[in-house]
Amino acid sequence: MNKAELKKRSERMTKDAQALVAKRGIMQFRAEPEDILALYNLAVKRDQRVSTMIREWVLERLEQELGNAPVKLDITVNREKVGSVSLASSLLNAINEGARTHKAKVKRPKAG
Repeated sequence: MNKAELKKRSERMTKDAQALVAKRGIMQFRAEPEDILALYNLAVKRDQRVSTMIREWVLERLEQELGNAPVKLDITVNREKVGSVSLASSLLNAINEGARTHKAKVKRPKAG
């Protein structure tokens, strides 16, 4: 078997293994003991199962990475969180594009 065939076989085996993990629906990860305890403590404070809390975080982050999730902004007054607001990613993209366009139009004087 040559190098290209080995690479192709390895890629196929990796995809097959990923498909099996996905079908099973269970993914494991390692963490430091103090991080695990912190997760359990936070879950207790939230009155939520730790697995549910972590799953929500992972799915939220996945949506953010894919550009599909609304962005949640916290509203803070005098260092106290008073609420939050979610903006759709398309709205944020439009705001960012507008800011880039405006920045490109603004001419700064050259230092002389």
